[in-house]
Amino acid sequence: MAIEIERKFLVISDSWRHSVIASSPMRQGYLSTTDHTSLRVRISGDKAHLNIKSGGIRIRRLEYEYAIPLQDGLEMLAELAQGALVEKTRHRVRFGSHVWDLDVFEGANAGPVVAEVEL
Repeated sequence: MAIEIERKFLVISDSWRHSVIASSPMRQGYLSTTDHTSLRVRISGDKAHLNIKSGGIRIRRLEYEYAIPLQDGLEMLAELAQGALVEKTRHRVRFGSHVWDLDVFEGANAGPVVAEVEL
């Protein structure tokens, strides 16, 4: 069983930008979402993943992620995704003893910057 423990924060400054160690554009779409589970496909570079996550806002959630062929992921985004795709650039930032993911949203969700750290 895969358990995810993460914290998310809304970022109000861009002072983190000088500490970026890597960046990658991402596109993701939700194939199914219920109160209990979400199923999404994510494309990052030349890699695609299918992700299943238990729903709700909880401290710990179940999360499973599987690599899938890129062409399958692209087809799923084009044909099966519900609603607008989530487009963002994920920046990796080392701060203290953790590496944080900072997501800068684009497209339909443009505006917020969210920092998350997995524990």
